[in-house]
Amino acid sequence: MVCFVTFGGGLIGGDSLELDLHVAEGATLVVFTQATTKVFRGDSTQCTRAVVHGTLVLLPDPVACFRASSFTQRVDITLCGRGSVVALDGFTSGRPAFGDRWAFEALDAALVGANLVTMARDALRVREGGPVVFARCNIGDGVDTIAAHILSARADALAPAC
Repeated sequence: MVCFVTFGGGLIGGDSLELDLHVAEGATLVVFTQATTKVFRGDSTQCTRAVVHGTLVLLPDPVACFRASSFTQRVDITLCGRGSVVALDGFTSGRPAFGDRWAFEALDAALVGANLVTMARDALRVREGGPVVFARCNIGDGVDTIAAHILSARADALAPAC
């Protein structure tokens, strides 16, 4: 297990963090952070690159972008052979009590090099044939399909038993 710790209270303009990971076949690596990544004024970046032959569990705490901040993040994971990954990525509104609720200048976060064929195969395996939807909620792509699945499952659950 690795706890990724940054120095100081957070990122400020000009900060750039890079993390390169290699997970060998048969190995499991769990990476997490000690707290939210705070992004203060100015432009800052964070890049995580991983080559995974074993299992990678990437569970950072959310990123909190404060007023006048601009943050670019890249997560580039290459799965090799039977490699597998669990990755979570989240963002919070900053400091609402100080008027920072979603008041940052820019947030650009992308999972780069995602192989949708591999992701669909794994999702279908985990869902055991259940529905799998790829969505981009920030632009509304796939949201209606997800809502339809939820409403259908609710109707099925509430239907009288025969």
